[in-house]
Amino acid sequence: KYAFEILGLHIVYLNVVANNARATKAYEKVGFKEIGRRKEHWYFGGKYHDMIEMEIMSSEYSSH
Repeated sequence: KYAFEILGLHIVYLNVVANNARATKAYEKVGFKEIGRRKEHWYFGGKYHDMIEMEIMSSEYSSH
């Protein structure tokens, strides 16, 4: 809401670790859609993790 109504942004992007299903589900619930994946993008905890790229446009947010 802040991004679109206060800042006047047209689109918002985010990145999330692919195995974080809880966060991914929360983002999808408010209207974010997956637009891509990067294999083994982050390294932490002794291993590589895939990244999911997501976006939402102001028109999608207001209709959600």
